Amino acid sequence: MNDAELAFLFSEVARLSRRRFSQQMESLKLTHAQSRTLLRLERFEGLRQVELARILEIQPITLVKQLDQLVEMGLIERRLDETDRRAFRLFLLPAAEDVLNEIRQEVSILMDDMTRHIPPENMQAFASILLQMKKNLSDGFDET
Repeated sequence: MNDAELAFLFSEVARLSRRRFSQQMESLKLTHAQSRTLLRLERFEGLRQVELARILEIQPITLVKQLDQLVEMGLIERRLDETDRRAFRLFLLPAAEDVLNEIRQEVSILMDDMTRHIPPENMQAFASILLQMKKNLSDGFDET
């Protein structure tokens, strides 16, 4: 397989996995982006909106729209930042726990489908390779 074919294969796998995951999330009425936001917020609860946008590698205005929807769904809340009255910090609400459990279940199903017939040791090596590729592509970028 040549470089171009491999590069397009990466893109196709990413596209297909996003599409499959989006289909899985339809029953929860969540988008791929909203699910990703909830998972990151669970890991970094209490962040300011701008910090979460940086972690998600999206523009703050894009995140605000997602957050508005998640607030409306009763999954998260914004609290004024005690150190900066212009900023908000983000927190999960109790209703988010069941949703996060369902997201994790669906991710597990997707990963099982994606990695069927691939030995676990190959997946460990692949994960290390992907992390290095991400680092290689991220080096030199201003991530603010």
